[in-house]
Amino acid sequence: MDIQQLAYFSKVAEFQNISKAAEVLYVTQPALTRTIKKLEEELDCKLFYRQGKSIVLTENGKLLQDRARVLLQTMRNVKDEVSSLNREKKAVVTIELRCIFGLFFDILGEYLSERDDIEFHIHQDDDTGINNGDYDLFIYPSTEPIDSRSNRVLFKEEVFVALAAGDPLAGKEVLTREELADRPYVGIGDKRYFFRSTSKWRGDTQFPKEISLYCDGMAAVRNMVRDKGYISRIPQYTWPEKDLEGIVLRPLKDERYYRYICMTWNADVYMSQAVKQFQSYFLRGLEKRGFTMENE
Repeated sequence: MDIQQLAYFSKVAEFQNISKAAEVLYVTQPALTRTIKKLEEELDCKLFYRQGKSIVLTENGKLLQDRARVLLQTMRNVKDEVSSLNREKKAVVTIELRCIFGLFFDILGEYLSERDDIEFHIHQDDDTGINNGDYDLFIYPSTEPIDSRSNRVLFKEEVFVALAAGDPLAGKEVLTREELADRPYVGIGDKRYFFRSTSKWRGDTQFPKEISLYCDGMAAVRNMVRDKGYISRIPQYTWPEKDLEGIVLRPLKDERYYRYICMTWNADVYMSQAVKQFQSYFLRGLEKRGFTMENE
């Protein structure tokens, strides 16, 4: 038994659903199922039983959940206490960020202009913290709204077809698959969160039929669209407008796709005052900009 197994188990116990927990943990459902099965084998007991579409904790599972909360909090305390010896006495807020980069850094910049007593650690590519539950806040996209005691849907974001502003189709308000059938398509690499969060939708709509080129970074995707005549899919709010200069975003007729931008935190670890303050500030910053589920 290790910390990663306990972090996985805690999320499954919270959501009582393997697929939802897998999406938040950024692992595949089979991999998460194997982790839980291995944990049950190590402990020689069942931790969950099935009840309809949900899974429910057994008495053994409830006991492990209680103990896991203590262990996860202890591990977090140890890390914070030891690492604090190597820096000034500032509170630390660790955030895993997988979407709405422009919005997030706009609000963070405003926050930092008002106070300098908090040290932020922002991770955009390293999934180690997600897998081990070693974060304060995690902002990620989901194909469906996920609600729990430690998860909040922030707003709904549309994913558009992106093409160069000088493209002959750029003047149209809505595009069709037929119009785009022969256009080369550049997609984000399969290691990126955006690829995973849109894979089911691509299979359902059969668009694009073929991806001509994969790029690991969105900057390369934007360059191929703007400069080389490729088309792609780009979320509505993830990048600031200045990064989309020379690119237009258009919906696909009868096949519009949306995703949900969510924030989660570790319900089994104490949330510090610094985290609570920034979380409240960030939510107010979104509301000030008109981003709320109530407005959708």
